[in-house]
Amino acid sequence: PLNRRPPILKIPYNRKSQETIAITNAFLVEHLPQSESLEDTCHLVYTAAIAVGTVLGMNVEYPLTNGEIQLRDKQERVLAWRRRIGDNINRLRAEIGILVNFLKDPKNASKKVTEVKKIRRKLKLREKQKDYQKRLTLHLDFLKQKIAIYGARIQHYNKANKRRQQNFTFTTNQKKFYCLLEEKGKQDNEEVSTPEPYEMHRFWSHIWENPVKHDRGAFWLHKEKNSIADVAAMENLQINPEDLKAATSWKSPGTDHIQNYWWKYFTSTHITLASQFQAILEDPRLAPGFMTEGITYMLPKNPETGQPMVCMSQYILTVEQNGCKKGSWGYKELLLIDSIIANQVSHVRRNISIAWVNYNKAFDSVPHSWLIHALQMYKVNEKVIALISTLMQTWHTCLHINVGGQWYKTQSIRIERDIFQGDSLSPLWFCLALNPLSKILRNSGYGYSLGRRPTVLVSHLFYMDDLKLYAKNSDQLQSMLELVSSFSKSIAMEIGMDKCAV
Repeated sequence: PLNRRPPILKIPYNRKSQETIAITNAFLVEHLPQSESLEDTCHLVYTAAIAVGTVLGMNVEYPLTNGEIQLRDKQERVLAWRRRIGDNINRLRAEIGILVNFLKDPKNASKKVTEVKKIRRKLKLREKQKDYQKRLTLHLDFLKQKIAIYGARIQHYNKANKRRQQNFTFTTNQKKFYCLLEEKGKQDNEEVSTPEPYEMHRFWSHIWENPVKHDRGAFWLHKEKNSIADVAAMENLQINPEDLKAATSWKSPGTDHIQNYWWKYFTSTHITLASQFQAILEDPRLAPGFMTEGITYMLPKNPETGQPMVCMSQYILTVEQNGCKKGSWGYKELLLIDSIIANQVSHVRRNISIAWVNYNKAFDSVPHSWLIHALQMYKVNEKVIALISTLMQTWHTCLHINVGGQWYKTQSIRIERDIFQGDSLSPLWFCLALNPLSKILRNSGYGYSLGRRPTVLVSHLFYMDDLKLYAKNSDQLQSMLELVSSFSKSIAMEIGMDKCAV
């Protein structure tokens, strides 16, 4: 079953692994004609990936059975010389303990007499010698220095080994390298108290399982519909193997535990997949249930896609929105524009009014009714809308929470109000949902004009849900904020006032 599958381990990228994958890919051709559904194909690919790992000598660990997703720590292999040093340090510490107790109170250290005699014979000392205790004290200092030397050797080895591991990780997997650095930084800061799993479940279910509707009579809806009257409707889709090859990106696996790596290199599956995806597009009821099950990892916050949709974003998304824009520098372009405005204001001594607007749990609060309405308004293909509408009805997720080093999985939560996070389409879909706001602000005539002549008017900059407004004075800025507030209320989204500023 999907929920009991062990995760597929990452295989090394070398000639042997590539040859094994090629052989398995050719072998899959014999079994794919027997696949009657997308779920059957997923089972085949999963077992093929496990077979590749088994041939390469990788051990598969099965998860625990009680709903707890504890990650098992791998026991580090201890080198022989390091084990010997550890044994020597333990022996020296025991001897130091004996000497400290004896020198502290020789008369009452009767229990340690036998051990002290052994030490005395080793040092060739007699109890009646004048410098008896002095010699024992010198020997105690010698033992402490010896432990310090052993400790320095281990510390030097640990530092050198850490450097080698970091260099290797950076060379083979830069993402993992930076994640490890981030975890180290969090450990150095004060520990963040993690809420109990049931509290997390109650908090997020209160948000996600309470559906809301957008205002279908909002004043701007009719204007937006008229403004895109000339936009051509999206054509009918015909999914082919080339589309699958282009769409296979490096995303995390879902509940089927199959990384996109395997879909990318098991090329023999592309024809079967294209046929099965086309069948699901024609009849959404054929979509397997695991496609709408999410995995949500709850991590402490620091204090501080399909080809047709990509093409559509280039013509419909406003230029002010730089999230999910193909061929752009994302927030870097926005920072450059902001820097130019700030330098001009400072140099020419012009007035400007600025506001920063941030939505409260933006991705978690957008209504499903508005998401579907946005697709219809921008003339997305009816079959695509029907498929997405059907899938939305079964969206659900489970929270995975780390408490004291152990991972816990909560009960399933229905998603009645939210973008389906983790899905490749969701960020672009969210930008599309906020696109009318960008048009409202641009058409308002408000903004900051670059240059003496109002040839270039900058009213706002958008990056996903982060909005920055520019106005020539405070009255104009107030009018822009009222437009933002009116739009936000009509699509039932809240502005997080604690993160806003003027």
